Amino acid sequence: MKRFTLKDAAAVLRAPVAVDSKYTRGVVGLLTGSEKYPGAAVLSAMGADRCGAGYVRYVGPHRCEDLVLQRCPEVVLGEGRCDAWVMGPGVANSVKDTRRGAMSHLLAAAGSEQAADAAASPACVVDAGALDELTPGGTYKWTVITPHIGELARLLQSAGVIDATEDAIRSDRAAWALRARDLFGCAVVLKCAHTLIVPAPEVASDRPTVDQRTAGQNTAEQHPGRTRTTGHVGGNRPSPIRENRVLQVIAPTYWLASAGTGDVLAGVLGGVLAQLRPRLLNGNVDFASAIASAVLVHGVAGGFASGVLDPEQPLRAESALMGMAADTAIVGRPLTASQVAEQVPTAIHAVLAAGSSTSAASFRSRPVFRGSLH
Repeated sequence: MKRFTLKDAAAVLRAPVAVDSKYTRGVVGLLTGSEKYPGAAVLSAMGADRCGAGYVRYVGPHRCEDLVLQRCPEVVLGEGRCDAWVMGPGVANSVKDTRRGAMSHLLAAAGSEQAADAAASPACVVDAGALDELTPGGTYKWTVITPHIGELARLLQSAGVIDATEDAIRSDRAAWALRARDLFGCAVVLKCAHTLIVPAPEVASDRPTVDQRTAGQNTAEQHPGRTRTTGHVGGNRPSPIRENRVLQVIAPTYWLASAGTGDVLAGVLGGVLAQLRPRLLNGNVDFASAIASAVLVHGVAGGFASGVLDPEQPLRAESALMGMAADTAIVGRPLTASQVAEQVPTAIHAVLAAGSSTSAASFRSRPVFRGSLH
């Protein structure tokens, strides 16, 4: 497991250059919020809007539209082509939500067996109410799921991994996150004070086959406690090589454990992935590193919001989020998710300043394709 540092993030994040426009700086689409949870729409929009994306679209209920525009008047309402889509935060598990079709369409493109289709599809950030749109056994190119421990337990159990309890996941988070990555064929962000980022599978041989995934089903029914799928957890532990590819971002404050901060993170993830889309497609940026950079920015913003970090003091580029282990973090003060979102621009500035030797001239923009809803 590798701790992801400020220097790592500074080398990944994209600073604008003279030839940029609002489109080349990344277009983010949001399928978030609902009549029941309108705040998630606002918080995800704030996260995407404040992390440097050039253009943010929102698709959702009228009530959410009004609230989003009150807080982020620059957001554009309605469908359109995007470099990244954020789906799920605050979306109720209801078949009546017409955006379900859009989510299925986007994920189907990402899960296409045609390599060209998967490569050309926009990046997808899948959280909360959209997690159940994923199909076990798929391969979702440029897709990252962002569950907390409870959501990961429910997701794995729904896929037949019957011993994926919250306690089991807490006892070996890396192994269970790797299991989810193998089962759903996407990158995984397991949210916690020590957030883990698991890269998406690179080659088919890195994942169990469908037959391997289902081979243990009958045995599991006869022996409770075993999983219905083979793999790391409940079977062999992940190899050191696989586990060493997992990235870790340590939050500077426990106050980030607050309602709505995950919605902000989803928006930041969408914004960062949209900005980095050209460099992801041409291989100049690793997908897992792009994801980890967004998680780290979110953590720095939380540090500023809680007062454990001083925005007037430069951050040490070589540190893994200021070198603080979570068990020795300064207490700081309570925060709200909207306060975290408001600190995202300052966090972006601080991270880029920590790695100011990175040449902005190396950043080039213009996606080869922008995925639309239809």
